[in-house]
Amino acid sequence: MTTREQMGPAMALVDLVQSHPELPVLEWRIRPTSGTLTGDLYASDHPCAALHAYAAVLGGRPEPDESATFESSGLVRRMYRLTTTWHDVQVQVSASVTIGLTGPRWAEGLAAEWRHLLSDPAEPPLPMALRPTVQVEVAA
Repeated sequence: MTTREQMGPAMALVDLVQSHPELPVLEWRIRPTSGTLTGDLYASDHPCAALHAYAAVLGGRPEPDESATFESSGLVRRMYRLTTTWHDVQVQVSASVTIGLTGPRWAEGLAAEWRHLLSDPAEPPLPMALRPTVQVEVAA
């Protein structure tokens, strides 16, 4: 890939961030061999919501990368990727998502039937009216 060939992905990125400033900030790069525009989400409390925000703008659907699953500090995490074409440029957005809990301190208070709602960006988010609610009682 030549410097001139990088202009398409670079211009697509400029257009994306200018026309959609509401999208979460990603670390962007252009792959030198393919020209793919890649964005990685780091340090987000809501990676599923971020992936869905990009999917709503770019099209496509986040998919799990089964080969990129790892455990750290009692959390099982998996990479999810949104791969699509936007402005004739191949775009890939990636985020690490918590998919499971291995440590007992993480499992306390988190109902098993809720875990998929919090950790599967391949599933569309539920409308607010359908999401389960939690009531927490604090002892005085």
